[in-house]
Amino acid sequence: MAKKLIKSYVFTPGAAGVGTIVIPGKVSIEDLLLVTNVTRNVIIYNFGGPEFIGTTVVYTAADTALFTNLLQKEAGYTTITLAYNTSTHSANDKIQVFIEDSKDGVKIRPWSFGTDAIERIRVANPQSMIDADFEYGLQPTKWAGYGTIRGYPSTYELPGIDLTVSTITSDYNATSGTNSLITVTFSADHGLLAGQVICLSSLNPGVVGYSRAAGNFIINSVPTTSSLTYFAKGIVGTFNGQSLFIPDTLAKRGALYSSAEVVVKDASSSGANPSVITVNFNSPHGLLPGTQIYANVGSGTNASYATGPFVIANTPTQNSLIYTARSGAAVASPALMNVYVFNSSSITHRPQDGGVILETKTPSYGAVAVRQTKKYFRYQSGKGYFWSTGTLFKPNYDIQSITSSGLGIGSIITITTDNIDHGLQVGAIIKLTNVLTSGYNGTYTVSSIVSDYVFTVVATANLGAINAVLDIDCRVYVDRWTGACVRAGMFDDQNGLFWEFDGNRLYVVRRSSTTQMTGTISASLNSSLITGTSSRFTQQIKAGDKIILRGMTHFVSYVANDTTAYITPDYRGVSATGIKASMIKELRIPQNEFNIDTIDGNGPSGYNIDLGKMQMMALQFSWYGAGFIDYMCRGPDGNFITAHRIKNNNVNDESYMRSGNLPVRYSIENDCPVSF
Repeated sequence: MAKKLIKSYVFTPGAAGVGTIVIPGKVSIEDLLLVTNVTRNVIIYNFGGPEFIGTTVVYTAADTALFTNLLQKEAGYTTITLAYNTSTHSANDKIQVFIEDSKDGVKIRPWSFGTDAIERIRVANPQSMIDADFEYGLQPTKWAGYGTIRGYPSTYELPGIDLTVSTITSDYNATSGTNSLITVTFSADHGLLAGQVICLSSLNPGVVGYSRAAGNFIINSVPTTSSLTYFAKGIVGTFNGQSLFIPDTLAKRGALYSSAEVVVKDASSSGANPSVITVNFNSPHGLLPGTQIYANVGSGTNASYATGPFVIANTPTQNSLIYTARSGAAVASPALMNVYVFNSSSITHRPQDGGVILETKTPSYGAVAVRQTKKYFRYQSGKGYFWSTGTLFKPNYDIQSITSSGLGIGSIITITTDNIDHGLQVGAIIKLTNVLTSGYNGTYTVSSIVSDYVFTVVATANLGAINAVLDIDCRVYVDRWTGACVRAGMFDDQNGLFWEFDGNRLYVVRRSSTTQMTGTISASLNSSLITGTSSRFTQQIKAGDKIILRGMTHFVSYVANDTTAYITPDYRGVSATGIKASMIKELRIPQNEFNIDTIDGNGPSGYNIDLGKMQMMALQFSWYGAGFIDYMCRGPDGNFITAHRIKNNNVNDESYMRSGNLPVRYSIENDCPVSF
């Protein structure tokens, strides 16, 4: 037999026959060897000591609040009632419990990573359908990248020959005080029309705000057959006519997804300068203030001032939104109008280190940037999955310069990042490192955003100089934030397993869509209304939840009653009745509740994970509907350690996922649950 140390317990001191120790799992009195209060160096049970007669051991096959997520690894818990008087002891004392491991006995097995997801020793070469790596750049044949807002898709790039750019310039603020008008001239006819999509990349990084003119845009006008204009996502450059062209500048044709449009019922204008435009829809749109939209006003006086990219200022009702047109003229109430939900996410290759940067480029709630393998890994019977990746959960940026308004506490420190948008918002917590001048290194709260590359914080210590001297690798780390999460794993919109960091806590998550909604649903093509028969909408779903209709994922935007609800985007399938809908549910386990190793320095390995550093994260799992899931990472010696296991046998009422066929995915999402 083998002796085993139990490290998880709850000690409650008490008189003889009253004090208890509760441990997870099943242990019998025959297997209990030794219990010691190591804080006081006192033996409180010994299997060979007659003075401990009266100690009892009782197993309970149920859950208990004493241990978080107990049933994910065990089937119950054991209560040891001590014959030894521990009334003078403390519940915080360290206890050592040794048992005879009669269940497993003496194991002959390799180290913890030596077995795969179905408990076979790793001796054969693994098989993989595709190599999901990053080191060769964006790899468009293997990977797909896209962005959505609240389920609404936006634009995409069309395959085909690139357009050769001759010039590309910004008008700074000549046309608009909020969005620069960009003019692109090509070497030949482009064949595009106003309202279609153009995709631009590789612009001059020396121009202030250049990244606001890069991405996918709806064409504003076509002055000639070889030129076009579009509005950037903000102010670009510092003067009218400034060039954004470099030899690497790339242009491609694009298109709008069919469900990107939110169909307008009617619209009205305040008639002021600038005009406030109110847009009404036939059903709840599911959008929130701060969301980016593109409005295309087809006719009316000064319609061009209300056409272009805008930000929703208000949503007075669930069926309406308000935005402010550009200043310069009063806009008449639009008679014809199209509104598109516009996503600004980007996926950028880092040629210097082979990495890939994912950005939503907007703080809009519901904005998502996704990078996913184009093919799904197909689960094969009798085999297990193992996935691993190098991931940085907390971004960091190189610093170009740091200056301060003074030397004392409370001075305004201005930080300029180098080449990459910082993406920060006021209130985010950042950490400065490798500043040679005294007083600068430390943790700060972002107090203002000056530009895409410049932000300010308030000094918390006396500073050594106005202009800070920076070390070679001086960096700013984004330490904590609220309202967005970073995810990596094997998952899609409906099922899967992943690691998640929400800016405050690390989680392991299991996503599943096997739970069906009561009754049936009727849905019509291009409609957001769903009608239930024998349904219980108010008891099963709420606004913000995700459901599946005919294989397609939708957000719930509004629940009116048990038989009437609205979804976004509009239903895209063939109009049908009798649809069985499924709910998407997530089991989310925080780091402090990991059941094998909390990887915070207090677990068996002693590993304290730093999410601001590159980590090797991993998953291994078997499916069959009731297999187990191991969440892993490389530990203190570089070998893999298991942090948490979710068992799925003897727990669920049905298969724990809809399918074991999953892609590899990385995502940045602005709609995750908030933790504090």
